[in-house]
Amino acid sequence: MKTLLFKSLILILAVTGCKHNPRNNTEQLRVNKTIDKVISSQHVISCTDTTNGNYSCTLLFDLKRQPGIVSIEYTPECWAMFPLKITDKTATIYWDVNIDSKYDFDVVKVMNAANVKYKGKPFMVLELINDSLLIASYPIPELIEQLNATEKNRKLFTNNFHITTY
Repeated sequence: MKTLLFKSLILILAVTGCKHNPRNNTEQLRVNKTIDKVISSQHVISCTDTTNGNYSCTLLFDLKRQPGIVSIEYTPECWAMFPLKITDKTATIYWDVNIDSKYDFDVVKVMNAANVKYKGKPFMVLELINDSLLIASYPIPELIEQLNATEKNRKLFTNNFHITTY
């Protein structure tokens, strides 16, 4: 009887203890680091999503050489730079595009057409989930839809950006 009671107690503690285990709690997976510390701790940080084997655009943070700027690579020949504001919890990217492109890609046409309408407005907000993942939200969804529509085989602006440091 005592053995059965003891085994039952152990089982109850194990089951209820797992619910409070930090490894099983998404909130606890958040690192004690701030997004500012993760982004500025390395020389260069690249963030990309490779869902379905296709690359999204790449976010490049090089805050030592370009403070307050995020560069977004659409292709090796097409880059855009945007102002960036970082708080402890988020990085907000504002629409005030500076384009560096060899060709007049469809994405360049959309950016140029949208530049006046959305200038100075936040268009992407990044939240640090852990040391290797940023989650993106988009305050201007119609702009993101237009940008994503310029590519047939990939989604430029995704919900997840995986961090790689150089």
